[in-house]
Amino acid sequence: MEIFEFEQIFMSESLDIISRDLGIEIWDKERLEHSSPTHDYKINLYKQIEGVEIGTFDLRVEDEHLLVGRPSRDSYYSFRFMFDGVMYQEKVGEKKVALGDDSLYSASFYDTRNDMRFYIPPHSRLRFVNIVITHSFFENVIERYYPGLTELVNECDDWLLFDPLNVNIRESLREIFEEEADAIFHSGNVHMRGMEMMNTFINVLKRNSQEKGIISTQIDPDNILNQIKDELSQNLANPPSMKELTERFSMSSEKLRTSFKRTFGLPPHQYLLNLRFSKAYEMVTQTDEPMSNIAYTLGFTHPSHFNRGFRKQFGLSPSILRENYKKEQLEAKGKTLPFFNSGLMFG
Repeated sequence: MEIFEFEQIFMSESLDIISRDLGIEIWDKERLEHSSPTHDYKINLYKQIEGVEIGTFDLRVEDEHLLVGRPSRDSYYSFRFMFDGVMYQEKVGEKKVALGDDSLYSASFYDTRNDMRFYIPPHSRLRFVNIVITHSFFENVIERYYPGLTELVNECDDWLLFDPLNVNIRESLREIFEEEADAIFHSGNVHMRGMEMMNTFINVLKRNSQEKGIISTQIDPDNILNQIKDELSQNLANPPSMKELTERFSMSSEKLRTSFKRTFGLPPHQYLLNLRFSKAYEMVTQTDEPMSNIAYTLGFTHPSHFNRGFRKQFGLSPSILRENYKKEQLEAKGKTLPFFNSGLMFG
């Protein structure tokens, strides 16, 4: 494991220290590049607005990396938006949280006066945008548009997380890295898109503080997945679409599928089908409802689709299951009839 310790100050100052300590090949205050058999670092730094630094990071590592961020002597806020790859972030004394691929979270926001640790798994390639702003910028500029937000943030000791994979932020990240790779991206565009992403984050922050009365965007993953499961269970005939679920719970369709499957053993669509067939089995055996009514009641588009799926699930058609079940019930009742009709008298 490679371990790097740094003070969480402005990125330009941190990169000065890192380049000196590691003997970085290229660092001209705007671009850092360093290659070895075990890693490649490519970092571009943009500093066009007073009190704001935006860094784009493209990292490849073969060995596990641990980045230990010591509390800064001055006050800064840091925003991180993951584009691809995964990083684990930990506030000292709390559990690690995954950011990026196959995680519910893809962004973090924290005060650099906190001890932070960042873990990068071995054999990783990750790209992300980091934005660092001074407290004075936050208070003087952002407070103007979001009155009361500074007070709420300053009351909060915990770092804050949310999943930013809405269309606008995802598209901004894609444009930054694709156009940067083609060397056609103007630094002003990076600042524009960086500020847009930060603004979107703060909008979520502000909205949640108004709705919940607390300054937190952190979402309980188990609670989200249980809500999705309940949505499916309670709406068998007309369940929410994948698009509706991703928009409502602010996560990509891929993350929703993989997280749901990891928790409940099946992806949402298959889980819904199992619920439908389980309910269908109950209705076939416990009621005299016509098969077509059962099919439509449970959200199947056509009785033939229902019949084929039912046969595949249980090995026989619903009509044969009902016939067999009724026959078994009659036989079970018949076994008790001789006892009651035997003429025996008690008393």
